[in-house]
Amino acid sequence: MVLPLSPAATPAPPAPPAPRQWRLRHGQRLAHREWADEFVVFNDLTGDCHLLDGAGFAVLQHLRGVAQAAAAQLAAEFDDLDPADPAALAQIEQVLAGLVSCDLVEELP
Repeated sequence: MVLPLSPAATPAPPAPPAPRQWRLRHGQRLAHREWADEFVVFNDLTGDCHLLDGAGFAVLQHLRGVAQAAAAQLAAEFDDLDPADPAALAQIEQVLAGLVSCDLVEELP
């Protein structure tokens, strides 16, 4: 006799992947100058200077104060972004991609 599987014996659906985590690259001091709504940031690791808008600099400043952060946590720092909105997360991910290309932040493995 074969008994049907009970609901408790069925496997649970897989958990959603953990959100990607970001951090300031080790060794960055974020020496900067501000003009109106633009920021020039010195990269301590490469010796390069980068011109950032207010959003890029705000993300850097938040990452400076935490060990790591997900895009939703970063979006929550902006009054006009909803951390639950996929478009807001995409906007933050785009800012993070720009900061990665400048070697200012890195994604955690």
